[in-house]
Amino acid sequence: MTHDFRRMAVGRACILSAMAGLAACTMAPVPDEDLGGGPGPVPAGLQVACANGAGPLYGVDPDTISPLGVDITDDNQYAMTLDVGNDRQAVCTVDSNGNVIGVTDM
Repeated sequence: MTHDFRRMAVGRACILSAMAGLAACTMAPVPDEDLGGGPGPVPAGLQVACANGAGPLYGVDPDTISPLGVDITDDNQYAMTLDVGNDRQAVCTVDSNGNVIGVTDM
């Protein structure tokens, strides 16, 4: 499980705790991750955005999706290769603001 997805799980737990009237939670910043084979570190928020975009399409929990690599496209978007489970991979295209442009099979 990568740091990004741990952060997302902690965030969900914090929201549920707050809804139940329990003590407030705080999250430590998650470092950007160098996925290799690409431009360098990818902002954690973009990895989470792609996992959240791909999860419903593949019928899997976004927390189980792993980023494998990334490239920057000609129009400065990120093309992130994802392991979506069951021996399947997808490519998620996301802009620098975290807007998922599309998710396609590989």
